[in-house]
Amino acid sequence: MIDVEDPVENDDDAAVIELPFPIQYYGNTFNTMTISTNGYVAMGSQTDLSLPRNWIIPSPLGPNNMIAPYWDELRTVGDANISYYYDSDTGALIVEFFRMRAHEPEFANTFQVIFYDTALHPTPTGDNMFVFQYNSCNHSEGGMRYDMPYWTTGIENGAQSDGLQLAFLNILHPSVTSIGEGRAILFTAAMHTTDRNLTGTVVSLADSSPIQEALVYTNPLNVVVTDSTGYFCLPLQTSLPMHVYFEADCFNPVSRLLDPLQDEITNVTVALSRPEFILNTETLIDTLSENETASFTVSVSNPGDGILRSALTFDVHQPTMALEKQGHRWIRELDETWTRRPGFQLSTESSGYLGITHNGSNFWISGTNQDNPNNAHLLYLYTSNGELIRSCNQPVPEANRSALGMQDLAWEDGYLYGADGNVLYEMELNNGNFTVTNQLAVPVSPVTYLAVDSYRGLFWLGSTHTYITGVNLNGAVEYSIFNGSYSFAGGDLLPSAQLNENLALLSWNMATHQYRAIEVVPESGEVLPLADFTGGLLDNRPTGACITHDMQLSAWIFATIAHFEEVDSVLLWEIGPYDDWVSLPEAYIEVDPGETFDFPVSAYSSVLPPMTYTLDLVFDHNACSDNSNRVMIQMVIIDSDTPEELHDRPLEWALDAIWPNPFNPTTQIRYGLKETTTVDVQIFDILGRQVAILAHETQQAGWYTIPFTASNLSSGLYFVQINAGPLHETRKLVLLK
Repeated sequence: MIDVEDPVENDDDAAVIELPFPIQYYGNTFNTMTISTNGYVAMGSQTDLSLPRNWIIPSPLGPNNMIAPYWDELRTVGDANISYYYDSDTGALIVEFFRMRAHEPEFANTFQVIFYDTALHPTPTGDNMFVFQYNSCNHSEGGMRYDMPYWTTGIENGAQSDGLQLAFLNILHPSVTSIGEGRAILFTAAMHTTDRNLTGTVVSLADSSPIQEALVYTNPLNVVVTDSTGYFCLPLQTSLPMHVYFEADCFNPVSRLLDPLQDEITNVTVALSRPEFILNTETLIDTLSENETASFTVSVSNPGDGILRSALTFDVHQPTMALEKQGHRWIRELDETWTRRPGFQLSTESSGYLGITHNGSNFWISGTNQDNPNNAHLLYLYTSNGELIRSCNQPVPEANRSALGMQDLAWEDGYLYGADGNVLYEMELNNGNFTVTNQLAVPVSPVTYLAVDSYRGLFWLGSTHTYITGVNLNGAVEYSIFNGSYSFAGGDLLPSAQLNENLALLSWNMATHQYRAIEVVPESGEVLPLADFTGGLLDNRPTGACITHDMQLSAWIFATIAHFEEVDSVLLWEIGPYDDWVSLPEAYIEVDPGETFDFPVSAYSSVLPPMTYTLDLVFDHNACSDNSNRVMIQMVIIDSDTPEELHDRPLEWALDAIWPNPFNPTTQIRYGLKETTTVDVQIFDILGRQVAILAHETQQAGWYTIPFTASNLSSGLYFVQINAGPLHETRKLVLLK
């Protein structure tokens, strides 16, 4: 995301970026590009661009070397932003204008300019191809009080003496049918200089059988699909050497450098290899005492004829969900990848709750007494299950006390941190009350979000609309990151094993009332979406946010405070596995055709208290396979004082692993009984009807695994329910046939 800010009319902004590859435009080569908030780019460094009025093309009005997909008086309002991304695999530089507002703020415009590297996409003149691509366009029709209330689309040279105008004054050039949603416009010097075609068939390497619906292309706008016999006919747009790409589902893609004047271009046969995935390991289970290490071996085979590639990740007993692609970013929808956990209501003794943090065992929550300004604001201690333990005063001198008090909290190494006004307080708990052990003047007031970054030695803080600020232990500003027109309500550090301790912030869009968790990369200033809060879960503006683990140390939990009409509540989501106790030698593997690959997995008891821990090792591979892609890893840590005969006895009552899930048609359900008791295990469908009884008997203390086979059931959502002693739990099962 580029650092530009254009919130009101005539308040224009531009930024210069270094290009990932040289771009030749009208015969001149450039290594930098200027991007304007008004819907255009200009080659070279032209930082003085601040002209809202759009005009005809070509003309002296506007920048030199202009490339204008949508030149208008646009603004970065709400969630609007401009970003760029280089896809080295396809040689594409993507500049995206996201939800830019014109004069009608409720209408957003999203469009892209995509430049192609001539190293992969050569042209006869050497000028780079580029594309205007439109997702949504709401053409301005404001009154004449606006600067030219109509948009312009076109390009012009550096002397502003030559160009191509496609639209002006809402009037399209006769050769243009429309500019708007779903449209793309290609600018290229590689016109059809030849009437020759590349023809042939795409087949499987294994048996030479034809591959239907394979893609054959030279660039994203010159694509053909093979027919049922594997045949294709691809127009060649130039006589220059070019890369031709061949792709098909379940096969490894290939590319060929083709010289139409030298190479064979008729009746070409292209064979694609197909990897296969077989997981030879199902479960890894061990019992450890304190400060021990378990070493496991995982085995993967590839009986196919193509290279098997797989990323390795950990997960919390859930299938890997699909990602939705928006523009060039992969957006992880909250309801898909963040599992809602039961939250809890807060007591009504406070006028309102604002900040939240977790000390590893319990939540500390800040409450305001704005309805009774003579009283001190309070801090409340809640268990992770929502039971109020006690409250105490915020230790802020009355003279320095603001109307709301501490609006967010953070916990680190036994100290609680909170800011009131422009003072950050370090607090220590003594005899049930907090005392101030240190305080620091900060350049922000009020502080609506706060996070302690021990990795970088910083405090991250800010107010609703300020820059994201990182201050060191002396209060000096070391980072100041433009917030991209977001409004922030809380923040914390992401787990190091997942995202390198980047900053996670809860953002609020004032225009749409949509809430989003975003990731901020301090070193680059990049602001990326993590997940959208959907389904009306946060209809009222939330405050405060923290990331902690659950009581079973199986998952990282995102917590925030939602303000409902009758009572404030803590809402919880599971955002990822707690995997500090396991390690892999690498996060990516390759298995050659016909080979088996073994690699080690280690589990450590030194970082955890005695308990049972379970994760799934997940393979995200390039093969098409119905075989399970998960290995269950379970470690039971026992206290050194536990008698040997009890080593295999569960330390807690637990409905543990359900594996695989989704399943077809059989899955395994594992649970642990701390003591001898009567056990009932039942399966229900989505309507609450009982479809199976798996157990109804007295069982001794220990671990049990029972199978559930659903051969006679249809695909869908089911529930397993266990009742055993104090254990009463229900889990989801997904049957996929």
